[in-house]
Amino acid sequence: MAFMNQERKAPIAAELKRVIPQGWKWTLGVRNHSTIVLNIWAAPADLLGMIRTNVRCEVGHHFDLYMPRRGDFMKGAPAEIAELFDRIADALYRGNHDRSDLQTDYFDVGWYVDVNIGTYERPFVNTAVPVAEQAAA
Repeated sequence: MAFMNQERKAPIAAELKRVIPQGWKWTLGVRNHSTIVLNIWAAPADLLGMIRTNVRCEVGHHFDLYMPRRGDFMKGAPAEIAELFDRIADALYRGNHDRSDLQTDYFDVGWYVDVNIGTYERPFVNTAVPVAEQAAA
């Protein structure tokens, strides 16, 4: 049965602090004692644009991301962003288990993982300096 609490969240948060770059704004929380939720609020990269090119759906100002162990949704992104999301996934899943067997309708995971790039109430902000402003400086 999926279970997540503050004690299990603490080492994951410490690992994410090590992995996620300094210029990013993010929060980590626990929802319904079963899910760890990473919210990315701002970053100096167009994450929504990168996802928009790889996922066949309309992405507005936020995106609720299914976070597999490897970030296939970022395969068209620059290598450093794709590698970063792989390290984020590794941190979120460290210590988790998946003993599910779909053929027998048996579902057993340690905890669920949600990653949100912005939310409906609080859109994602790209903090990168636009090219036009770089040229003017």
